[in-house]
Amino acid sequence: MSMGVSDTTTIRVTKATRDVLAQLASERGISVAALVAEFAEEERRRAVFASERSATRQDLQNTAVEDELADWEQSLEDGFD
Repeated sequence: MSMGVSDTTTIRVTKATRDVLAQLASERGISVAALVAEFAEEERRRAVFASERSATRQDLQNTAVEDELADWEQSLEDGFD
């Protein structure tokens, strides 16, 4: 994603939060904007993986899914490719 000047906005945070973000960005050698972008992407990925884990747990409790997986396993053992 390309970030040009016209693609920016302002977010309001407390001075304490701004200072923390500035310190973290400085330690990483990046801008606060880049740090916030990293945090946003990390959170987006975390949410995607959490959703996938939840769906997998639900599938494991569904006997129809278990039956389908067993059917697929059996078809893999039939010798046909």
